[in-house]
Amino acid sequence: AIVTNVSRDHTEILGKTVYQIARDKVGIIKPGAPAAVSAISQPTLQKLLNLKCKETHVPLYLLGRDFALRPDLLLSLGEFQHENFTLAAFGATKFIESYFPKSKPKIPIAIKKVAKSIIISGRMEIVSQNPQILLDGAHNGAKMRALVTSLKKLYPQQKWLCVLAVKKGKSYSQLIRTIEPYVHEFILCENTYDYRGY
Repeated sequence: AIVTNVSRDHTEILGKTVYQIARDKVGIIKPGAPAAVSAISQPTLQKLLNLKCKETHVPLYLLGRDFALRPDLLLSLGEFQHENFTLAAFGATKFIESYFPKSKPKIPIAIKKVAKSIIISGRMEIVSQNPQILLDGAHNGAKMRALVTSLKKLYPQQKWLCVLAVKKGKSYSQLIRTIEPYVHEFILCENTYDYRGY
């Protein structure tokens, strides 16, 4: 069971607060699971996670406490991608160790092979070098902060023309404030694409 970081997104489905969303997410931890793996850093949410793991008798492994970030694995840009891949690799390792122990020696080679083959479209994706065009699907505060962290690290002196498309009815002021220091001009659009049925 892999539980990623929690932010206020899809509130119409998951709940109005981060705590409600986390409570919904930890529902994937079931008795008999070999491990729960997470990058949740908020102390209140960690308590919720710990409680769920104790109730289900599932061992909990936290990124930064029980295992380290592996930025050396993934070729993709963006710290958030390295975090997600580290969680996936560690979770897969625990799963294989529990159910396919004979395959344990092959895990490091398999993880490196997979890491080299991954291309994540629309997440810090460079689609052109001249002019430089970067695509990212940051659509909430946490994802926009993650994007900005990567931009600061990879392009500290660069200012961007930002085309921002936001779903109708969704607040965009916080998104703009977060990325504004790294932007010289905004083009704002409304995202009218209907994802229902996909």
